[in-house]
Amino acid sequence: MDRYTNNIIERFANILPSEAERHPHSTNRWLYKVDDLTKRIHLKALDCAMIGDNYQRYDYPRLQADYHAINELLMTQPDIDFDILRKTSTLFVEVFIEVSNGLKNMTDKRSRVHFIFRGLIATFETDYFTRRLKEMYALHDSNQSSLIEYIEDLRSAYPKLMVIRLDLYCDRAFCDEVHIPGYWEDLLANVRMKFLSYAGYAVKFEFGVDRGVHLHTLLFFNGDVARLDVVIAKAVGRIWVSMLPPDAGSFHNANDPHYLKTIKNVAVGTIYGASEIFDKGIRTISAYITKPDPIVLLVLPQLDRTFRRGYLTKEQKLRVLRRRKATLAPASLLLRQA
Repeated sequence: MDRYTNNIIERFANILPSEAERHPHSTNRWLYKVDDLTKRIHLKALDCAMIGDNYQRYDYPRLQADYHAINELLMTQPDIDFDILRKTSTLFVEVFIEVSNGLKNMTDKRSRVHFIFRGLIATFETDYFTRRLKEMYALHDSNQSSLIEYIEDLRSAYPKLMVIRLDLYCDRAFCDEVHIPGYWEDLLANVRMKFLSYAGYAVKFEFGVDRGVHLHTLLFFNGDVARLDVVIAKAVGRIWVSMLPPDAGSFHNANDPHYLKTIKNVAVGTIYGASEIFDKGIRTISAYITKPDPIVLLVLPQLDRTFRRGYLTKEQKLRVLRRRKATLAPASLLLRQA
């Protein structure tokens, strides 16, 4: 073990059992933390171009924090059903589990943490990991492109497109999270019925350590009919709250003017015509909302997809065709005249 790493491990090798150790996290929270930590180490490894034991470029405070986090994860590791894990784990969780399996009967805390860290760095350099990472990014890129294309089609269908973004929450103290997909379907049915201007949707089911299962949603409306996006967003949010058990539901309205002041590229509200700001904002939102999050499947095993979006209706497809033909017609006329 190199002296630099050893000094860091010595700083916390004999720490008292943490709160997490006395009250172990549930499996999904533990996996979430594993995924987050392993991603951070991977990104930092890429940034530092670490080779072998060359940790000097991996800044001391971050290395110390990562070693501490590895130590706590090892202390709080729950019993895991690996059949479930195969469906719900991310590539980074898989790597951490695989490396930790090599600990076997290793009991020395410093050696265990150092073994995990070195094992992760070594795995990141393998052809297998590189190939799997490319596949993961390719799937994300495909979903993101699909969502952007869907939104562009809606913009073609409606000269004015209203975009609403809502984050929907369900407090686990008052609500069984397993019912959240059903609540979402009921909400969507309510929106279709109450808002004749409704045009489409996109939703991501996500798991967070603090929030548990929650939804990131985009709702689209015909802006020629609908008015006051912030009011409609509040109305939809209140429908969500009313559908859940008392005190269980809450929402964040990303169309709120106070919140929009904190956003650089706004991609909500009523959009018409070309807008570079909207395009940048939609790319940012699309990248996030299509990011894979299989860990949520531990809580919602009935989900077949964590990201969903709508599809154009026949009427919307005709709108798109008419709009595009109208756009091409003047150019065709000029070509014939030439």
